[in-house]
Amino acid sequence: MLLKFKKIIGLLLVLAAARQTMAFSMLGPFETWQVPAVNFLDRWFLDENGGGVLRMESDTRSFAVIGFGGNPTFSGTVDIGGSKNLGDEYRLNTPIITYAFDASFLDYFGSNGVVAIDGAMAILNKLPAVSRASSDLSEYLTEGNQRINQRAQALNLIDLKSATLTLMLERMGLIGEEHVFDIHDRISTPGTCQFVYVVVERSFDPVTWEPSHYVNGTLYTYKIKEGCPTALADAVEHTVDNTGFLFTAAASPQGLQYGGFYLNVTRDDMGGLRYLYRHDNYNTEVLPTNSISTGLASTWAPISLLTNGVSSNSVALRGGIEKVTFVKAPYNSLLSTTFNQRTIKYTLPVVTNYSVRYENITRVITRPDIIFTAEDLSGGFFYPAIRRSGAGFASVSTATTPLGPGILSPQATITFNKMGGAFLNSTPSFLTEYEASRGFLWGSFDGTTNDPVVYPNGTSIHDLELQVLSAPSGSPSGGTFNPAGF
Repeated sequence: MLLKFKKIIGLLLVLAAARQTMAFSMLGPFETWQVPAVNFLDRWFLDENGGGVLRMESDTRSFAVIGFGGNPTFSGTVDIGGSKNLGDEYRLNTPIITYAFDASFLDYFGSNGVVAIDGAMAILNKLPAVSRASSDLSEYLTEGNQRINQRAQALNLIDLKSATLTLMLERMGLIGEEHVFDIHDRISTPGTCQFVYVVVERSFDPVTWEPSHYVNGTLYTYKIKEGCPTALADAVEHTVDNTGFLFTAAASPQGLQYGGFYLNVTRDDMGGLRYLYRHDNYNTEVLPTNSISTGLASTWAPISLLTNGVSSNSVALRGGIEKVTFVKAPYNSLLSTTFNQRTIKYTLPVVTNYSVRYENITRVITRPDIIFTAEDLSGGFFYPAIRRSGAGFASVSTATTPLGPGILSPQATITFNKMGGAFLNSTPSFLTEYEASRGFLWGSFDGTTNDPVVYPNGTSIHDLELQVLSAPSGSPSGGTFNPAGF
């Protein structure tokens, strides 16, 4: 009997520990305290001593790459919004999101690029309605969701499909482990570069909804990096266990490595989506642009027509849509620039007269919600890999206090950098190709032995490898480059 009792207690302890090993973070508009001085609006990087800025991007809607021989990850994000507290979340409240490619994307990435984007959308489309996921989300991986293609990693390739998956999770309202901890206040005290910091936790357990230091089973803590005399500081997340995986969530762009590719969303990504989109998560929300409420789906309720436009917003206490589906639409192909107007009809749970009813929504779109483009985004020491524009937020809150909750705009333009392969040289001593650091290229690859696809369209993996493995002009040794050194 005592043994049985001990087993029961042991099982309860295991279950209790398991409940504390998950967490997600949410995205929304910047609040008044989320300013560049405490790691918002721009993503900054400090050296290990906290004394210098390694990179700053002025474009607040760009992803940048810590490249050219630095930390080999698709990271250095420049945030489009800040982390949100529980109850202040932003989400989509339309279940159908259309996407398309313009001529610039098709010219550069070709059909392989389209397949890569479709693959990212397919991962999200295969997810179940969030309330149908198991209570412990055990069907989703924590560690091991990202695999490495060694050949692609050696060539500094970023997987187009996986990068798009990260972007779409952002568009659905999630933000990565970079915001488990955020500096809320940085208060000067007497003396040079002396401060008091107030650090808040912005990561929540998807089962208990309590603040949690864990993400996908990894325990995080922080160390404040201070960049004084510049107005710069950050509570930098790191794992308590030095052998732990850092930034495992697919929603975190800092987690995607060169040569890395995601198999699916992780457990905590799904936990965040479940919190945001479950039908019984009721938030006071407006409707997306070009949407109208045509009344309640009940013959016993009075019919009203509520417009949602510049002069009028339909505000109601609405539940989550459970699932977002991404649908490809023809647009701006190499032969045509037409887009046929589409009408999307759906229902949302809404609270009215102390009861839950279903509200009929009609949304008319005259352009695809998400348009993928390609452009030369060069300019700056670390050039951006991606730029996002048109991605906005809407809420009942005022513009000066955008606390939330609210909705994400369904429409955005995502531009991939098509500058292509680049080299970084610097004076006075690093002026030859041999001494240069190599930047990133877009690619598509998986865990098979198939050659990675390298973009721009038509670039050969063999040509790229010849560039890497052949001795460049100015090599001290001359002849064929021998990485083994003999």
